[in-house]
Formats: sequence, C-alpha cells, structure tokens
Amino acid sequence: MRKIKAWQHSRKLALGIAFALGCSMAVSASAQVIEAPITGDAAVDTAYKDFIELNGSTPSYAFDKDATIKVDSSVNMPLQFTANGNTYDVAAGIAAMSTKATYLYLSPNDSTLSIDVTAHGDAIGAGMLQTGAQQAIYASNGKVANYNITVTGADDNTKKSYGIWRPMINTSNKGMFINSNKGDYSSKKVNIDIKNANGGYGIAASAPEGVDNLASNASAIWIYGNVNVNVSENKKAADLLDNSAGLYVNLKDSKINIDGYADLNVAGNGIVVNAADGQASVTVTKGGRINVLASEDGSDRYAIYNQGGRVYYGAWRCYFTRT
Repeated sequence: MRKIKAWQHSRKLALGIAFALGCSMAVSASAQVIEAPITGDAAVDTAYKDFIELNGSTPSYAFDKDATIKVDSSVNMPLQFTANGNTYDVAAGIAAMSTKATYLYLSPNDSTLSIDVTAHGDAIGAGMLQTGAQQAIYASNGKVANYNITVTGADDNTKKSYGIWRPMINTSNKGMFINSNKGDYSSKKVNIDIKNANGGYGIAASAPEGVDNLASNASAIWIYGNVNVNVSENKKAADLLDNSAGLYVNLKDSKINIDGYADLNVAGNGIVVNAADGQASVTVTKGGRINVLASEDGSDRYAIYNQGGRVYYGAWRCYFTRT
C-alpha cells in the first residue's frame, strides 16, 4: 500500500503557495439551454430533436454552438438504474443507460458544452453517467470541445455527487470517451465543479455506495484534453475511503486515463485507487497540481492514496499542496 500525504510533499517540494484552480466555468450569454437529460434514446430525447443526427437507430448529438444541459431532480423526474438488486435514483445531464449494443455519440463542433445538475433528496447527482452494459458515451471522430460540468447537492440531498461516473459492477461493458483522439484536443478542458456537503468525486469508476460486490470491469474512462476538478463543501471526513476525491477507482480492472494534465482542488483526497487487484489504475500523462483542503476534524487526507492498483501522475509538471 502506498500513501502520499499532501503535507509531506508540500514540505519536500517547498511549496508555500496555495493552489488556485485555473479554470473558468463561464457560459456564453448566447448559449442554448436545454432543461432535460440526454439518454441516448432518440424517442425519449425529444427536447434534443434539433440536435440529433441518426445513423440507423444510433443517435449523435451535434452541438454546433455553445449549449447548456440543465437538470434539476425537483423538476426533471430522476432516472433509475439497478445494481445488486438495489435501485438508485439519479439526476444526470448525460446518461448512457441502455442494455442494447449501441453508442451514445457526442458531436460538439469545437464548442463548449456545459452540464448543470442539481440533486435533491435521495437522488444521486452526476454530470455524465454510464450504467448500460453495452452503451458507451463516445466522441465522434475528430470532434473535440470544452466541457463545463457543475453538480450541486441541494441542502436536502443525502447522496454524494459525481462529475463523470461509471458505477459499473458487470463485465461486458464499453468505455467512455470524452473528446476524440483524432482531433486537436491539446488545448481543450474538462472543468468539473462539485458542491455537496455529503462529498463527491470529480471522475469515478466506482460502485454505488453500499455495493460491495465489485466485479471485474476492464474498460475505462478516457479523456483527451486537460482536466480541472474542484470538490468543495464536503463535511464527511471521518472515513478516509468514504471521503471525497478528485479521481477515484474502486472497481477491479477499471481505469481512468487522462491524456493531458489534471489539476485537482479537493475537500477530500486527490487521487484514490482502492481495488481488490493490481490492474485498476489512474493515468494522467502530464501530471498537474493536487491541492488537498484540510479537514475540519483534522482527519487524514492524501494527495495520492493507492491500495491495490497503479497510479501514474506524469512528471511533466507535478505539485502537491495542502491548504
């Protein structure tokens, strides 16, 4: 087991400057706002009829201009998925939940796609979600964009929030691909902002809370571009592994791969891999900055916590701080 305490690296690297997250969540005043989730079912997604391009029965969602997907579980009926016999309500901006062998294609044309989710009650808030065993969120060839994902747990919310989440506990599923590796994604950003007193995760390949049957799951979340994660307002700090994290994997064989840098500013841990085998991993090719906010009760928080997996946080630029 490998643990890296933020304060240890802060001293070792002599970094006395607090990390400020360098991302902008601003949305163009002319952006189109659609107050409904994308489900990957063209018959259901009538609010997106002007955006959907069909390739047979497979929909592609083409955003030629900046757009905002807005979902509030007090307005939009929560979606549902089942894991280990438990049914979960979820407020999600984009949700690939089909059990059919299809893709949910995103085709933004060098635009900014914003996702704004607010979860109430027992609904789990998620910006992008994949639960369908055969349905993937996939970027069309050559299509790249900036993504702004904001997920807020309302005062009455009882669950954690997720920016990008694959709560899979089955084997034969496809992955998630944010931006196309055939486009120029070097300057593109995925900005994730989580605000929830119950805690949350920026990007997670993890089972739902309370599910212990963590089956093997070999596919991955792939992000082509740079990532900024901010997780704030977390009040649950007592249990290290039940804490928040910027990047989180607890499923056997699962992976988070980011081809770019990842700057993490977290009221919780920076990167956590806690799986039952050595194949689960987090890879960030260009490293970045991890800032861990001190807990109110003084409990431990880590920049990197690796137990039963692998973490590669590239040395292109790599900073750890605690504030």
